[in-house]
Amino acid sequence: MKREVARGSGGRVIIVDSITQLAPDDAGAIVVCGSHGGTSAGSFALEVPLAAVFFNDAGVGKDRAGIAALAMLQARGVPAGAVAHTSARIGDAQDAWDNGVVSHVNAAARALGFAPGARLGAVLAERVARSRDCVAPQAHGPGAATPATPAVPKSPAASTSQDPYYLPDLAWIHHVGYGHHVERVHSAIADLLRNAGVATGARVLDVGCGSGLLARELVAAGFEVHGIDASPAMIDLARESVPTATFEVLALPVRAGVGLEADRARGPATAGEAGLPAADAIVSTGHVLNYLDSREEIAVALAQLARALCPGGVIAIDLMTEAYCRTRDTVPVHAKVEDDWAIVTRFSRPAPVRYDRDITVFRRIDNQWRRSDEHHRNVTFDADEAVRILRENGVEAEVRASFGSESLPAGLVVVTGTRRAERA
Repeated sequence: MKREVARGSGGRVIIVDSITQLAPDDAGAIVVCGSHGGTSAGSFALEVPLAAVFFNDAGVGKDRAGIAALAMLQARGVPAGAVAHTSARIGDAQDAWDNGVVSHVNAAARALGFAPGARLGAVLAERVARSRDCVAPQAHGPGAATPATPAVPKSPAASTSQDPYYLPDLAWIHHVGYGHHVERVHSAIADLLRNAGVATGARVLDVGCGSGLLARELVAAGFEVHGIDASPAMIDLARESVPTATFEVLALPVRAGVGLEADRARGPATAGEAGLPAADAIVSTGHVLNYLDSREEIAVALAQLARALCPGGVIAIDLMTEAYCRTRDTVPVHAKVEDDWAIVTRFSRPAPVRYDRDITVFRRIDNQWRRSDEHHRNVTFDADEAVRILRENGVEAEVRASFGSESLPAGLVVVTGTRRAERA
């Protein structure tokens, strides 16, 4: 049995009882199969370029033989996972689609938001049914009527109006080819912290840590670093690059959907209460907060960062203002080509407070080139408003042109501050 069970602007899903039934015209599909995830199944899956593929873990077995295909596919950058054999029958793709619970995923699948414990069919239905597309339930059995399409419920934790940022290929390219900003600012940030009284061994929260480039420099400077980033692919790179630091996948604002007024109404808070680890210092580079969905979310995130600071703690972050965008209106395209990767970025201004990037990357793997595309949506924010929010939350803040003596692009500003000591 092989048939399509879902289609939308996010792709299409095919269920197939045996991975051996794949054909060339299945290229680009997300495949749910009833086969075990062993090496033979992995070999068949690699014969057709797939968007993702999910197997049955077959009880995993000795030396993890039942899911060996996941590593094979990861080596080629293909997202892959398996459902628990206790949740779906082996050889029955329909059962995997209807009832399968994810038990294992590789890093590429994890970067797309798949995680153990999730109902595979529901997650895939949500992924392909973006915008106003619908997933039509398939009738079981010949001649059965197709029931009305139900709304696909969205998990509050996974709900977002944007596609994921920094998937594996772009994350890797950013890591190997775009470290110049960190090179420019890391010494100034370390000096800023020391001059503000942040001692060696102090806890530094690196917000939007990416692949750990800044964290590596801060660890070398003697600080204890905890990095957070919304991109699982970036966190994987950071953990490999800086094993002595702590990293976790965490998106801001921490409590999704909470408005600024509600956050203000919570009253005084202790460091770390917002769900962020308490820190002696908070740093952020690459205008990370501007990647949030709205100015409201940026405001909530700023308040949460202020609450995460310990008394006397220091914050130093950069922000993209409208001035940054105006200076780049004459640069519609950026392109860079290296031996094993290439990137093309197109810029646009769809709204007064928006600065968007359409990014296409090509990466050479095993003498074959793989293309991936991402749409990055940035929201500008006023630096004086950021200062006001920080002050309302106990941080004496100011706007600076840079972290130190380095020169930043026009319109990219730095906001620094110190949290007031708590009264006795």
